[in-house]
Amino acid sequence: MKTFRILITLSLGLFLFTFNACQQDQQITPDEPENQAQQEAMSEDEAAEAITKSIATEDEGMSAETNEAIASTDAYAKSLNCGDSGDTSFVHTYQNDYVTATYNIQKSWELICENGMPVTLHLERAVEGQSETPQATTEGNSLTVMDVTHLLSPNFVIVNGTRNAAHTRTSVENPDMWLNTTLSMNFIDIKVKRAPNPQILAGEATFILDAVNSNGDSRTFEGNIIFLGDQTAVLTINGHSRIISW
Repeated sequence: MKTFRILITLSLGLFLFTFNACQQDQQITPDEPENQAQQEAMSEDEAAEAITKSIATEDEGMSAETNEAIASTDAYAKSLNCGDSGDTSFVHTYQNDYVTATYNIQKSWELICENGMPVTLHLERAVEGQSETPQATTEGNSLTVMDVTHLLSPNFVIVNGTRNAAHTRTSVENPDMWLNTTLSMNFIDIKVKRAPNPQILAGEATFILDAVNSNGDSRTFEGNIIFLGDQTAVLTINGHSRIISW
């Protein structure tokens, strides 16, 4: 099977949030280090927003990946062509009043059988592209590797795997201000409803999110996501929990 080996340096499906470093009107007293109030790479609230956007379908996040698992299962696993593999590529564009984005997507797959019956569909999905908002431009890519099981069930599939992504976001007003973020996620028994309305029903994802900005500040966030269905989940970051939706 053709396997895409992509340098994970950037990611698009992550973030549309503001730079703390762009707040120029903060007053600094003589006892404070210069620009102290501008140095934080990312707050916990911004990290929560970033994780939420990394799940959203329109941003080619985790929901898009699991939807791809459903589409690929319907296309390949039910054919019973054991050992078959292939690859394809396509482009996804997205635009609203706030953001314009273009994603180039490459996908490879292999159907694994036991005793002549499909048991696992192995998928690799790479995304590369850019997005623009009035405040910033973002360039990046991601690579998701999934093993899809429960292939012949009429109701759902189970997805396990990893998603590694990173991005560079640059301020429009000041190109010297930037934010680099990398995200590593593990999918644990993600239950995905089949068509006609595919969605994540249950399961867990763990993550580590690292952020560093042009001021040299860095932050690390880690935690997990417990999926509840209906595009909601419990997100826990550094021990603090909240409900998110996308």
